[in-house]
Amino acid sequence: HFRRNDVNAGASIAVGPRLSVELAGALGAVRFQEPASFFPYDTRSASAGFGFELTPSLKAVVSYVYDAVPRPDERPEAELTANSARLSLGGEILPLLTGDLSVGYRRQNSPNAGPSGTRYSGFVMSAALARQLGREASLGLYASRTTPVSAFEENGFYVSNSVQGTLQLPLFAQVQFQGGVGYQWNDYRTVATAIGSPREDRILGWYLGLRRPVRENLFLSGAYRSEDRRSNVDTFD
Repeated sequence: HFRRNDVNAGASIAVGPRLSVELAGALGAVRFQEPASFFPYDTRSASAGFGFELTPSLKAVVSYVYDAVPRPDERPEAELTANSARLSLGGEILPLLTGDLSVGYRRQNSPNAGPSGTRYSGFVMSAALARQLGREASLGLYASRTTPVSAFEENGFYVSNSVQGTLQLPLFAQVQFQGGVGYQWNDYRTVATAIGSPREDRILGWYLGLRRPVRENLFLSGAYRSEDRRSNVDTFD
């Protein structure tokens, strides 16, 4: 068991008819209540940039982002500092297509990680998009490229890419079908002792479910979900 607590604050200050200054900051903490194979850690982040209202329902933000993980006592390899340039879009991107899209370039330093794992420079992104197909039908797309902290051997972090598609359709008697499929690939940087090369994980997941409203804001649902992880390190396969 663990607890995660986050505090976030932000401000959007209008400086023109369609232009704004965007400021944000966040603190986070993960703590375990019992012995675990992972480790407690803190996060810090701050961002500053400019926002521009492209349309009444679509806003673009260009920002600089700084984030850090202070050195954890139990896992010094996970210490990191990072600087990023980011472009974000939020709102109605196209007719019937809404969501949030963020792309950026990140330079990260993890000074205590093992050889080949002390730095990351490259593309990062996140996307959560929804396309309305009808009054109760929708198609969703989620994608990301991130660098989460790692507890595996000498890695301070790993590069995680994921994509997921979801579908919701009305069936009969107010019953809704919900389903989705996703794929994630995690690539580590340092050499794994068991195989003499970096660890690689590939995760395929999918789910199918039905949902029906019982009354307003109350639903009865059932679902089946499957996940399969393939790894070149047998312990994690």
